[in-house]
Amino acid sequence: MTAKKAAVPDQPGRNEMDSEHARILAELLRLHRWAGGDSTSAARVFGLMHGFETALRQESESFGISEETQDLVEDMLDDVENGKQSADGPSIKSRLHAAGVGEVDAGAVMRLCLLQSQFLDLKQATAVPFLA
Repeated sequence: MTAKKAAVPDQPGRNEMDSEHARILAELLRLHRWAGGDSTSAARVFGLMHGFETALRQESESFGISEETQDLVEDMLDDVENGKQSADGPSIKSRLHAAGVGEVDAGAVMRLCLLQSQFLDLKQATAVPFLA
């Protein structure tokens, strides 16, 4: 007698999750368009609603902070915390600029770190202007 494998519910893959998020975003944009909000094109809403890869790719490229950017900012914060990087604002801005990280994205990553109770000693550092 052979043992049967337990049925495992299908877990959506990354593309399926992206597609589901895209449908939700499309519905929000459609409602926003209907309510007289900004001029969201019908093509954008349709593309997202129906999971067109080009629409999904375009949306993902224009939204969010990449894991690479988050890692760059966290590495810099780690260096500040360990004394390998100056904590003064111009030094931090220079390093982030050289890495291609904008102040808005850097500030968002720093806020996330503080909310996750990371780098708490840096609250008093001059990196705080990014958090203003």
